[in-house]
Amino acid sequence: MNTMTSTTSTATNGCGDSTNKTQQYIDNNKKGICSAFTDSLNVLRMREGEFKGYTPVYRYKKCFFIKAEETWRFYRALDLCAALPSQKDADLVKDRLSKANDVNKAIAAALAIVAKNIQDAKQKFALLSESAHKLKNKADDNCNKAQRAALAKLKAGSKDFETCFTNIVEGSQQMYASDGGCGENDNVSINKLHCAVGDVSGIQSFTSIDNAILLHKDLIDAIKVFRDDVLLNIKNGEDDQKKTYGALGDAKTQKVTIRETLWSVRTQTQGIEDIREFLCTLPCGDLPTIKSICEQAQNNYCNSNGNGGGHCGDE
Repeated sequence: MNTMTSTTSTATNGCGDSTNKTQQYIDNNKKGICSAFTDSLNVLRMREGEFKGYTPVYRYKKCFFIKAEETWRFYRALDLCAALPSQKDADLVKDRLSKANDVNKAIAAALAIVAKNIQDAKQKFALLSESAHKLKNKADDNCNKAQRAALAKLKAGSKDFETCFTNIVEGSQQMYASDGGCGENDNVSINKLHCAVGDVSGIQSFTSIDNAILLHKDLIDAIKVFRDDVLLNIKNGEDDQKKTYGALGDAKTQKVTIRETLWSVRTQTQGIEDIREFLCTLPCGDLPTIKSICEQAQNNYCNSNGNGGGHCGDE
């Protein structure tokens, strides 16, 4: 092993062994290490600023995704709890209105028939009353005494002819009376029936289901517009959810990349700092240790005769 040659170098740590090649290397590379540390520190600050600046960007993208998902869930719940049931209820009401309208038309037709029958009955009762009066007048005519006597003998045990005519006239008058009822012992009044049918027909006409059907059509149209808007918002919410999820995934990847780069620079800077600290504050007692390490490395590199490489003679 060759001995170290003396070189002119001033030891900056006061160790006094400035001729040692290891010490010379340390002295000559302190400046480079300090410069590397400064550069690494600048990179570290830049990476820390990048990470700090990207953190709110990631938070915003995360917030966009959360809001998009909340909006989608809101409109989905609105459709399930309001729009869809309303549309189904409207369809059921439409079916019931259609059936009720058929019944209403049948009632109207029946009332028309009843009204016509009552009108016909009134005309027949009027004709009966008129005929009874004419017959009574003829019977009261003295010229018809023989005919009246003959009619009285046609049916044995019949009431007096005068009484029969009286009953017919009074019965007709009772049928035309303004009062009367439908009770078991009440006299039936044709006029009362006619008025009652008219009242019922008026109520039935006033409560026509046609108006309700028109209103229901407006309701169905409004519900359709409402649900179409809800479904459109659900679709837009799904699209926004996919977009914001993709953007959030990219942001997460970018954040991890920036974070790992920052950690790598931190590790590198800390390593350079440790080297700088070691070189700049190296105590004199550590030089023999470093020299011993160099000798061990040299022995491993060279053969037993001290040969094997161009640097086998250097310490």
